[in-house]
Amino acid sequence: MTTFDTRKSKSITILHNLRNAFTMTIAVTDQDNVAVDLSTKDLVFSIRETENGTSIDTCTTAAGEITVSGNDNNILTFNKELELTRRIYYHDLQNITDDQSIIDGKFIANWTGY
Repeated sequence: MTTFDTRKSKSITILHNLRNAFTMTIAVTDQDNVAVDLSTKDLVFSIRETENGTSIDTCTTAAGEITVSGNDNNILTFNKELELTRRIYYHDLQNITDDQSIIDGKFIANWTGY
């Protein structure tokens, strides 16, 4: 599991195997490595064809595709069937409630996941 500091958006590359549903689990902490309670937050994970383009697919807490768990409500689990083709996309995870970016970067979709 990867932990992210919420002071600024963390750039990461995600590798996704097109044979499987998209699944990922991360923990979110603040600058002091203290868990960030995301239980009441509206979270949206977006996938785009270009870095600043229009979202072509999303995962959201509202739709149940992102779940919040853990004793500190800082563990995020993503689970969704994505309709993507083999290529490099871009992603970001936004805390809509607080207008805060948590992660962003490249989203590489291929048939091996690496």
